[in-house]
Amino acid sequence: MAIFNNIKKMDTELTRQWDILAREMMEGNVIPVIGPEFLVDDERGSNPHQILIDDLAEAYELKNHPTSFSELLFDRDFDANDRKNIYAMLGDALSQPLFKPSLLLKRLLGTKQFPFVITTSFIPVVEDTMREIWGEDRLRGMCFTNDPSHNDDIRTRSDITKPTVYYMFGKVCRSEKKYVVTDYDMLSFCRSWLSSADRPQNLAAEMQTKYLLFLGNNYSDWLARFICFSLKSKFDTQPLGLVVDTMAEDSFLQFLHHIDTFTHGNAEEVVSRIETLIAEKRAEQELSRWDRPLANADVFISYS
Repeated sequence: MAIFNNIKKMDTELTRQWDILAREMMEGNVIPVIGPEFLVDDERGSNPHQILIDDLAEAYELKNHPTSFSELLFDRDFDANDRKNIYAMLGDALSQPLFKPSLLLKRLLGTKQFPFVITTSFIPVVEDTMREIWGEDRLRGMCFTNDPSHNDDIRTRSDITKPTVYYMFGKVCRSEKKYVVTDYDMLSFCRSWLSSADRPQNLAAEMQTKYLLFLGNNYSDWLARFICFSLKSKFDTQPLGLVVDTMAEDSFLQFLHHIDTFTHGNAEEVVSRIETLIAEKRAEQELSRWDRPLANADVFISYS
């Protein structure tokens, strides 16, 4: 009997979490935070960062198979001069589109329910996708460069409603340290995001009231915590949101559950459910809007 009671409790909790997500979406309070693992559908993998690492390792005929840029750069067979020029190398390589966006990314952003999107990748796949969906003239690109005098920030709360892609860890360019490549870069950027003096003040304040949808951010336990805390440091007033992670460590999942954060392990199921919820809510709004006449509306009743 206890087993069935537990199943009922789990179903009730899932229903509650989906209801919260649906409500926040329709009120315009959900901001996707999209990482590398959600960006592309490539025969070589879903993470364009790893694809670039593999290509560089092959070009330099490395014996090892690095899983991060730091492992790649500090491999003893990697050229020391190129190690210094890695930012320029990536900037040149990505000066033209190299990757096509994943179908899931296009489906999620194609709902047009999420005009403001944060990306933790330096590769402009999210930006290219949003430009295709919203149009060149409407899309705005903003960037955190780890320089308080040059970090972009929103001006007013209404900026969250405008089509925008915000690069949380910098956008690829030829300049050194302007975006996250190495572990040291990540530590430096996280330190700035955690500093009340260095992070974008208006955006940081607005994030406290938003429901965050994390997709493709398969970072290690404590790094994932730092990223979550960087964007939303007050978990007691409102849950973090929904974290979709196929490789989340048990300790990180426990942390998320302690702060009443919804978790899921299948991105395709989440995107499908989001599409369904949006379609249902929009249909409900369309049916009910005729039952709620606008206040102070001018009405003409024909005599014929």
